[in-house]
Amino acid sequence: MEVVNRICCVCRNKQDKSQMTRLVYINNTILIDNNKKYNGKGCYVCSNPDCRLKLIQKKILNRVYRCNIDQQLYEKLSKEM
Repeated sequence: MEVVNRICCVCRNKQDKSQMTRLVYINNTILIDNNKKYNGKGCYVCSNPDCRLKLIQKKILNRVYRCNIDQQLYEKLSKEM
């Protein structure tokens, strides 16, 4: 089976996509794509707890999706991750 690498949007390290969490921006909301099948603009976050914390604290998704993500969506993400 072919290894498919993706880059973490926080630390910029490459990992196999099966070991990463995919986030998708659809209809002004962010979903955790566990099956990696949703349509929409996606980004990947590695399993490192520091990366997950920085994603929320530094509001990195604002840069990734080039829009202003509501604080409530960040809070929802921190609970789900």
